[in-house]
Amino acid sequence: MKKIIINIGLALIAAIQMYPLVWMFLLSLKTNSEIYSGNSMGLPRELHFENYVSAMGTGNVLRYMYNSFLITAAAVAVSTLFAAMTAYAIARMQWKGGKYVLMLFLMGIMVPSQAVILPIYLIMHKTGLYNTRFGLTIVYIVFALPVAIFIISGFMKSLPFELEEAATLDGAGIYRIFFKIIFPLVQPALATVTVFSFLSTWNEFMYSFILLDKEKLRTLTVGLLAMKGQYYTNWGAMMAGLTIAALPTLLIYLCFSRRIQESFVAGAVKG
Repeated sequence: MKKIIINIGLALIAAIQMYPLVWMFLLSLKTNSEIYSGNSMGLPRELHFENYVSAMGTGNVLRYMYNSFLITAAAVAVSTLFAAMTAYAIARMQWKGGKYVLMLFLMGIMVPSQAVILPIYLIMHKTGLYNTRFGLTIVYIVFALPVAIFIISGFMKSLPFELEEAATLDGAGIYRIFFKIIFPLVQPALATVTVFSFLSTWNEFMYSFILLDKEKLRTLTVGLLAMKGQYYTNWGAMMAGLTIAALPTLLIYLCFSRRIQESFVAGAVKG
């Protein structure tokens, strides 16, 4: 009976968490007249899939999604690789100052991203990286590194040092040990970092709005804001764009959810 009650409670929590997504999808199939007539919470009377056509055509959602995908994929891949290499140097190598370097990186977690808008804006202008995907990608990589290094280094510390010793006796170098032995073993931590970095980069708005002024370079979050007019807003098309924007996030989490659970369980057992 206790297990049944727990499962019912978890099902209710899951339903509450999922309802906003379901409501967003239902709104994407309605017209403005139906939404304003009082049927904003119920099922649509007719399915208006033309809202998706309008979002992808007039709203340029596909172009904005392409920009977001390029920037996010580059930022996640580079930050994850750099974080893994840095975490390996901090957690597995014996050298003076390792703890202080880790503390220096972790200080980046304590600095709010809003506090460094002006310096980053000035640096982007002076270096010619303003209004470029490359410049925005660098900003996302920098903000993703502290948390990624913290997670991966904590996971690496739980691995036995005998792995490197045995590989060294067999003649393996440092790069071969890292890429062939350590890197595959920290896949759960890498999956966790990938999901967190993807979510923070894909959904980021502030720096994308400030550092990208050209319409053709807009990311998805900024492009969806442009769909809201001053006097009229097609809420069905906007919700269709939001639904399209949410799909990659759901797919990424479904692909890596098992690895994330393994990371949490491993950390709980070894901690």
